[in-house]
Amino acid sequence: MSWQRVCIRLLLAIVLGSFLSIPPVALSLAETPRPPSAAGIEWAGPQPFPGILFPSAMVVDSPRLESLQPPQEKRSPRHPSQRVIRRRRRRSPRRQRPAHPASLPREDAAEEAEEAKKTASSPEVQPLVASSHPALPAVSTASVSAKGEVKAWITQELAAVDLGDRRLERRLVQIVERLASQPEASIPKACGSAAATKAAYRFFANRRVSPSAIVQGHRMATLQRMSDHSLILVLQDTTSLDYTHHPKTQGLGPLETKGRHGLLVHTSLACSEDGVPLGLLDQQVWRRDPQTVGQRHQRKERPTEAKESAKWLCGVRASLEGVPASVCVVTVGDREADIFDFFREAFLRDTQVLVRAAWNRRVAQPTGCLWEEAARTPVQGEEIIEVGRAKDRLPRQARATIRFTAVQVCPPRHRRKEAGLQPLPLYAIEVREETPPPKEKGIHWLLLTNRPVTDLEEARRLVRWYGLRWLVERYHFVLKSGCRIEERQLETGERLERCLAVYAVVAWRLLWATYFQDPVAAQRLNPFPQNPPAVPGGGRRIPPAAERRCLDGLVDSAGR
Repeated sequence: MSWQRVCIRLLLAIVLGSFLSIPPVALSLAETPRPPSAAGIEWAGPQPFPGILFPSAMVVDSPRLESLQPPQEKRSPRHPSQRVIRRRRRRSPRRQRPAHPASLPREDAAEEAEEAKKTASSPEVQPLVASSHPALPAVSTASVSAKGEVKAWITQELAAVDLGDRRLERRLVQIVERLASQPEASIPKACGSAAATKAAYRFFANRRVSPSAIVQGHRMATLQRMSDHSLILVLQDTTSLDYTHHPKTQGLGPLETKGRHGLLVHTSLACSEDGVPLGLLDQQVWRRDPQTVGQRHQRKERPTEAKESAKWLCGVRASLEGVPASVCVVTVGDREADIFDFFREAFLRDTQVLVRAAWNRRVAQPTGCLWEEAARTPVQGEEIIEVGRAKDRLPRQARATIRFTAVQVCPPRHRRKEAGLQPLPLYAIEVREETPPPKEKGIHWLLLTNRPVTDLEEARRLVRWYGLRWLVERYHFVLKSGCRIEERQLETGERLERCLAVYAVVAWRLLWATYFQDPVAAQRLNPFPQNPPAVPGGGRRIPPAAERRCLDGLVDSAGR
């Protein structure tokens, strides 16, 4: 063996000994030569340490090396064709959920004891129970029953709504349920969550949602309630929704006041003879074309169907669709409804109307004018009327006289050349306050109807019916003040129409709760105190909390 190999072995022994901290080693320089084999180098010489294989025989006096194993034979590398390509999956990092309070490290016991004493002594903070989970708030039985009651009437009320998609219909019920629980709140606050708010705004922006379909579903429920009555009053009135304070809302039209823009709404509200609102039969919503503003002086040259006055005719036609033949329908309108074609439409449809006169029309029999002829009629009786508060008067009771007579109203003079226009047989009822209080204007109504008036009781009955016309005005008041429809911020007028159709059902519910479920409020707002609205069964059921809040505001405003 050459001296180079001896030096290498000695150097390896010194390095390995210093690394393993073993005592000095004894080297054996004597070695029997070993011929190489085909597989590699074989160890044929003596092994002083049988547990360790070194390039040469080394004697090591250390028990640590006894646990060492001989090195494993290295595997030959695979052929490139046999390699397995493994792709690493990209895993998204897991969200670190907040640890439960029970798993967090506890603080010092002394500090916890002091905090517990402060918590127990505080009148506002209650100590927690000894549990790993926080205690859930107690649910009131009254709140659960109120929510169930609201959902029950909404499901029943909107059962006939057909939007062409069951998902939209279910969404409509959810939206009405949330808005009915907080009608005075904004849409995000009433919905309660970001997801529900986004769903509501998407519903209002969906072009597949037809506002008329929502009102039509409510109308079907109204017809069911009407079937229990032999006579129904249909109260028509027009109001405007002002969105001038929303300058970015598109699709609006000019209003009566210059510089104001918004939507116009004409409502046909059905109510019983006792003054209980039963629901909507029709609701027309439109916007004026800015190019048609200023054509009032041309109203006599245009037909009624081409003017906004056609809303009264459309209201009569819509209110008669689907009504049972056993139910008598009487349409009531204010002075804006004093249109010759409106009375003519009533005769063509074989229905009854009651309108306050606005024009001193010519009458054929007796010859003269309407107002003078009614004033010449002798007094038939008196009636006590409750006058509400207005801008220029205080609430009071008025004693008015009643006169009635039969007249034949002639067509307007500018339409004398039209063929087929004949005088219409009507009945005129004059209600006049003979001795009003000082500095106040007395009541003076002149009512026109095609319903026969043959005695004083029938005249008083018609006067009471016209006194219920303010019910549709209260409905618009609830829509604006109770539901705050003018504060809804949507991008277009079409979305506002869908929102209005939803709130129309909610506003009727509030009005119904005011005049039907709360007899005290109904008596305060009834213009005829000797004829309060009748409540079936004579009982009184407390409305839900959301309705009571709106009712209190409505009754207070009506009392003021």
